[in-house]
Amino acid sequence: MSLDRLKALIALETEQIASFADAQGALQGAILERDWASLERLIGSLEAASQEIAAVEQERVAAFADACAQLGVAVEAGIGELIAKVPDGERAELLACTRALQVATLGAKGRTEQLDAYVSGHVATTNALLHEVFPDQKGTIYSRCGRRSPADSSALVVDRHL
Repeated sequence: MSLDRLKALIALETEQIASFADAQGALQGAILERDWASLERLIGSLEAASQEIAAVEQERVAAFADACAQLGVAVEAGIGELIAKVPDGERAELLACTRALQVATLGAKGRTEQLDAYVSGHVATTNALLHEVFPDQKGTIYSRCGRRSPADSSALVVDRHL
């Protein structure tokens, strides 16, 4: 049944997003400890995890469309309308799965924002320190490779739309 598939995919995506958030925590730990080798490894694993999440997301969207078609609900109506049409026995379980996915998504978003705030604050502090120590170099900062880059550039933290 398409509802069982939808619930299974929602549960899988929830697990993947929770795992992604945990990996973001490990990434922040690597940044704090300045463990650059672990940082590079974690970035690679986060990229792979985000691709896996995107693939499951596509499957979940297809399963949602199938469930909507099965129950006679317009896809545009959303999950709330689908849940209202689900038989009573399965409604609570689907609602629980959906809420767990929302909580996992909010957790990952919070981790991303926390990481972004830390990195942005660190970059701002470093830039301010460099401007004080080397006033003749105002407006210029050097990258890891030794190339000059504008001081207004900031670290990039990718916030995947979850």
